[in-house]
Amino acid sequence: MSRESTRRQFLAAGCAASAAALAGCGGGGIGGGGGGNGTTDWYYGDTNKQLSKELVSILNTRDAREFKLREGVTAATALKRLNDGTGEFAVAGADAAVFAKKGAGMKGISTKNTKLRAVVSLYPMPVTVVARPDLQAEKVSDLSGATVNVGKTNSRLASNANQILTQSGAEFSLRNVGLSTAMTKLQEGSLDVTFAIGDWPIKPVAEAAPDLKLLELGGSVRSNVVKSNDWFVEAQLPAGIYDGTNYMIDTVGIPALLLAGEEAGKKNVAITTDRMLKSAGNEEIKTRGGYINGKNKKEFREHIPSSVELHDGAQQVLVFR
Repeated sequence: MSRESTRRQFLAAGCAASAAALAGCGGGGIGGGGGGNGTTDWYYGDTNKQLSKELVSILNTRDAREFKLREGVTAATALKRLNDGTGEFAVAGADAAVFAKKGAGMKGISTKNTKLRAVVSLYPMPVTVVARPDLQAEKVSDLSGATVNVGKTNSRLASNANQILTQSGAEFSLRNVGLSTAMTKLQEGSLDVTFAIGDWPIKPVAEAAPDLKLLELGGSVRSNVVKSNDWFVEAQLPAGIYDGTNYMIDTVGIPALLLAGEEAGKKNVAITTDRMLKSAGNEEIKTRGGYINGKNKKEFREHIPSSVELHDGAQQVLVFR
């Protein structure tokens, strides 16, 4: 029997098992993922909204289950729901997954979420370093003497920005305010630099353009940041994202991951993973689909932190890649 025939046979069996579970006729996982009546909850944050909407739309045309988008909860809450079995899928940053696994590192996480599992890496969310347009700095290592905002205390942004600044070797004054407030202070001149993390374009940054400067995070600083924690990857901000910035910016990124709870049904996860990868391969996913396209065994794992295990269903898909 050919490899492709074996793959189709496995997935066909998975579909049958999934349908039986959703009808209440069989076991094999949480099935409804907290949504009830054959629905599967899919949680996401604001930075992953467009991709989540597109993926769920594609999956809903190809699956007997109905995927329901759930927003308005924090990453910490969504990951807790995966861990306790009341939710099935969530899109969140690799850093949040690591913090959730170890039970510390960001607001809202205080206990270990040991049942959290990775399904597939989606795309890198770039770290964007925004400065006043008249600041005499071109890269993060030039920030000695500057006043730098790293986000609210105990936030994901603050945790990541502080680690990046530690590697920069610069001496600076820290501020801890939200991004919208920081952008206002930049325009007023009472702040020199602010960090931001998220899919591009980031709305408050876009609204302030072109009255801003984007700083490079490259060279040895970038290399050291990537080596310091395995949720960082090398990344670039494409040219033209923000008005007035017609140049590409070296930076680091934090992979957005599709995550599931350990108790999510193995076949359900395998079928979802396979359909996502096939849709990306067929160029059906328009929002960052190029980052998902063509993942082989090595690519499948390389942007997932080592402390976050792959779900058994995702592992099953690797057999055929």
